[in-house]
Amino acid sequence: PFELYDTDGQKIKDSDFQGKYMLIYFGYTFCPDICPAALENITATLKGIPQKTLDQIVPIFITIDPERDTLEFLKKYQTIYHPKIIMLRGTFEQTETVKKNYRVYGEKTIPIAGQKEYLIDHSSIIYLMGKKGEFLLHFSHETSPLEMINKINEVVTDPQMINEVNE
Repeated sequence: PFELYDTDGQKIKDSDFQGKYMLIYFGYTFCPDICPAALENITATLKGIPQKTLDQIVPIFITIDPERDTLEFLKKYQTIYHPKIIMLRGTFEQTETVKKNYRVYGEKTIPIAGQKEYLIDHSSIIYLMGKKGEFLLHFSHETSPLEMINKINEVVTDPQMINEVNE
């Protein structure tokens, strides 16, 4: 479960998406490589999914860097990727809670002496969550859009298939 804020400052809960599949990625906007690659793959995946399936998917980006990723900055960042992706941010405490709930690793690296900038060493997993918020399967940031399209489409069009994927 989570309770965070979208780029308009509206409180968003995971329960708001009951009945939909959530495609969730945790990252941060200052990430130089992995997060943009994952979001590009998610964007390509969303563009390639049949509309009937796409209507059942809620793609979500959750920042693990609430210190720098303001709602305003997330709103600008969102324009780079698929318009359906919902960008969410929480307080430091909310972020730590949601990271713990999803078993996401994310720690600041030590900045070079005299610099304020930092990177965040983090896991890079794209979660596909079921209609009741349950974990179904995951992808890495390197999973090809074609593979993601095929797996997501299989799960959405044949929910029984998930038992085979998880065995």
